[in-house]
Amino acid sequence: MTTTSPAAIRAIGAFSIVLGATTLGGWALGIPQLLQIRPDWTPMVFNTAVGFVLCGLGLIAGTLAGRRLRWAGMILGALIVLLGIEELLV
Repeated sequence: MTTTSPAAIRAIGAFSIVLGATTLGGWALGIPQLLQIRPDWTPMVFNTAVGFVLCGLGLIAGTLAGRRLRWAGMILGALIVLLGIEELLV
């Protein structure tokens, strides 16, 4: 079995945060080009962008040592689950 290096996991988390934050910026500023990669593709919705940011933060928190960061990872995980539940209910 192979393991992924913490640096690679942090890079993936950072990319996820940048992608979600860019989309959130597009929603906040009303720039449709930031919501979709190509004009004929479906734009990313707000909750998906929030999920990308939360997942990226969770990935980064999971690679760092410390008791507080473990709690942060658990809280981020709970927020991700709540975001999914909210999507199912609405």
